[in-house]
Amino acid sequence: MAHSITLCNKCGRCIEACEQKAISLDDQGIRNNRDICINCGKCLEVCTSDALKVHGKYMSVTEVFEQIEKDRSYFKNSGGGVTASGGEPLRQSFFTAALFKRCREAGIHTCLETCGYADDSELSRFYHIPHWYYSILNTLILIFTLN
Repeated sequence: MAHSITLCNKCGRCIEACEQKAISLDDQGIRNNRDICINCGKCLEVCTSDALKVHGKYMSVTEVFEQIEKDRSYFKNSGGGVTASGGEPLRQSFFTAALFKRCREAGIHTCLETCGYADDSELSRFYHIPHWYYSILNTLILIFTLN
C-alpha cells in the first residue's frame, strides 16, 4: 500500500477499517505497519481522498505464465525469453523457480538477474538455469571504497 501525504485528509477512516491494527496516525500522517498488514484492502475501500493506492497485485505462477504465453511467438522468433529481475528474485525463490520450470517445460528461455544475496538453499533452486546476470555492483563499490 502506498500513501500520499498530500492527498490524505487525516480523517482516520482507514485506521478504523483496519482489523489488523496495522495503520496509525502521527504528525506526518498515517503509517502502515507492513509487518502486520495483510493487504486486505479494507483501508482503500473507505479512503475518500484517494490517498491510499495499491501498486502491483498478487499473482499465481499460472497467472504470470498465462501473460508470458502471450509473447511466445516473439520469444520464438527472437530467441529471447523471460528474465526474473527487479528488486531481488531470490527473495521469492520458490515462486521464481516454479515459474522458470513452467517456462522451461514450454521451451521458453529463462535468465536470472540477481545480486546473489541468498543462502545456498535458495541459490540451489537455480543451478540448472543456464543464463544468469549476476550484479556485482556492491562488490565493486566496496572494493573502491576500501582503496
